[in-house]
Amino acid sequence: MPTETPIPKDHPLMVAWEAYKATPDYANTRKWASHDEHVDGSLWAAFSQGWFLCENQRTEENFSQPPTTKGNMGNPATESEKPATAPIANLNFGQAIEALKNGRRVTRPGWNGRGMYLWLLPATLVKAEWCKEPHLKQLAEQNGGEIRCLGSIRMLTADKKVLTGWLASQSDVLAEDWMILE
Repeated sequence: MPTETPIPKDHPLMVAWEAYKATPDYANTRKWASHDEHVDGSLWAAFSQGWFLCENQRTEENFSQPPTTKGNMGNPATESEKPATAPIANLNFGQAIEALKNGRRVTRPGWNGRGMYLWLLPATLVKAEWCKEPHLKQLAEQNGGEIRCLGSIRMLTADKKVLTGWLASQSDVLAEDWMILE
């Protein structure tokens, strides 16, 4: 059996791991783990593999701006660290989806029409008294006064209308020109 050398505590990976363990995301992931005695090892394995993958793949092609600190999981610089005028560009579809999940708006320069972009309306629990649409209100009332609404990707169209339930084309999925809007 091979001997493993511990990673020093000041290594960027360990610094990032300790920072991640302090986040609500980590606490939520731990809460849903089915085998508590194995969860830290499983989370560590996924975290470290993702960290190394991001560190090894970081190039100017992947991110328009380098990270401002080493060991930030390969994500573009945080809100406070990046210039207000520089959008993050040349992302692939997976990176655009992650940006949506993180509350960002994304667009593609190749779309017809100016000002078009996507955002994520997160899943939420809707109370009947909030509903203006009669059928939704009825469903919530029949469900004990509230109903779980799933998240959806929305688009602001070229003619400034909101499209709920945007679907990606094959061109969108394969494109590597996605941009995060400021």
